[in-house]
Amino acid sequence: RGPNFGTDPSLISIVVGPFGACSGILITIPHHEISCQAPPGHGGARQVIVSVDSISSSFLLSYIAPSITSILHGVDGNSSVPTTGGMITIVGYNFSSDVNVIRVTVKGRKPGDVWTPTPCASLSMIAPHTSITCRLPQGYGIKYISMNVSGLLHDLDTYGLSSSPNISLISYARPVVSSISSAHTIGGAITIQGKNLYGPSSVLSLRLEQIAPAPPATITNDT
Repeated sequence: RGPNFGTDPSLISIVVGPFGACSGILITIPHHEISCQAPPGHGGARQVIVSVDSISSSFLLSYIAPSITSILHGVDGNSSVPTTGGMITIVGYNFSSDVNVIRVTVKGRKPGDVWTPTPCASLSMIAPHTSITCRLPQGYGIKYISMNVSGLLHDLDTYGLSSSPNISLISYARPVVSSISSAHTIGGAITIQGKNLYGPSSVLSLRLEQIAPAPPATITNDT
């Protein structure tokens, strides 16, 4: 919208950054307003050059930031990811069609989390603009997925801690114990085996509870 657009759309060209020309140029208000279909792109502050019969002017355009609508965990889309890491599928919109401009980071869910922000590696595009996969690093607990597409963010900083949607959270699998070594009555070290037992000492805890003995059996004669 602005002055001096004229009345003949055939004399107008509009180019958006490195992504190419607008299509379907229409004059919606003679001399003052035009519309067009922007080419696929990504990022903010892209220069748009408008030319009317070779006389040009420019302004800046930002594409919309990415938004995550769901995260599918594990190979079946529902199970938690093991603490050794694994693949997830991220679904949403405004992901762009160029996987090279996408960065996915696994972050702690709240302040004070000892987790160091870590990239989700091996990004692959499933469907342009709407779906990607990546490999979570080894980890534990519940974490937050942040996405950066050419400088535009879906992040905790964007949505705030209190309003951050649960759809951006991923959960590593719960620990499973398969065996525990015996312990001396005076105490001592025991060995616990299983899976999904990963985590720093600050987040690991173990509690030993006494199990009440079974009541003595009562034998009666069947007469």
